[in-house]
Amino acid sequence: MAYFRKVKAKNKKGYTWSFTIDLGRDPETGKRKQITRRGFESKKDAENAAAQLLLEIEKGEYIQPKQITLKKFMIDWLENVAKQNVKPSTFAGYKGAVYKRIIPKFGHMKLEQIKPVMITKFIRSLMKDYLKNMLSIFTPF
Repeated sequence: MAYFRKVKAKNKKGYTWSFTIDLGRDPETGKRKQITRRGFESKKDAENAAAQLLLEIEKGEYIQPKQITLKKFMIDWLENVAKQNVKPSTFAGYKGAVYKRIIPKFGHMKLEQIKPVMITKFIRSLMKDYLKNMLSIFTPF
């Protein structure tokens, strides 16, 4: 069930609409679980977004953001997704890349802290290192 309210806008004058969906109680902690979204121009926009979110929840497609580190996420992904879906040699390559390159750089960070620009810079540095190594192979003494 969702409820809607008009709230004071954060970054501009006037008001926007928000909604809150109650997901029941967390079985581990006993605390209420809710999802709130705000910033909708009209109540109709908020209703449409809430309906879409409820549909995702019902289909099991909604993934609630968690404050986990990239290291924990990548290790879980390696064991539960990659290992079952790729050949052993490919998995070994993935595992090596994750432990040698990704975890040392971003492993300590929460997923929400990692921004696209950080990933772009990281990929550029990997490509630069790769090209430097390739040039050293083909460069005469």
